[in-house]
Amino acid sequence: MISRIFVIVCMIVVLGGCAAATRTSWPNDMWRLEPGKSNSSIIAPLPMYVGIIPPAADLPPAKAAWSGIWSGWACRNKTCDIKLAVREVRADGATIIYSFASPWIGPFMTQVEAEFVIGKGISVAYRMRTNGYVECLLTQGENWVAGVLSRDK
Repeated sequence: MISRIFVIVCMIVVLGGCAAATRTSWPNDMWRLEPGKSNSSIIAPLPMYVGIIPPAADLPPAKAAWSGIWSGWACRNKTCDIKLAVREVRADGATIIYSFASPWIGPFMTQVEAEFVIGKGISVAYRMRTNGYVECLLTQGENWVAGVLSRDK
């Protein structure tokens, strides 16, 4: 079963482009994807020091659960390496570092502000399963890439 209560969506604006607001449409078979290491020959980078800020004591547990560093895979045959560092979680959103790498694109990393709402344009969306794994969906128009992350120990 998938928890649809909280979804983190962040905007990655490429060359100033922005599209009309759309609702995140998750593929129907996301529940079949299992977390694990990617098969990418290129590793998604994260800074040496990420600096995770512990969530406030009064933050709802479902939001506080996002705090930390997550890693996993995306793309067909797990050929893309992905990482998510949720540096700070607040009631209205989070500060995250999103990192992606594949043999075709190379490594990419950016820090952005994310919200617990529906996004628009080119977006990366995350949602947490009830088992604690995180699903990832990168969308740009009709194109999408999906994957699964687990919390780093």
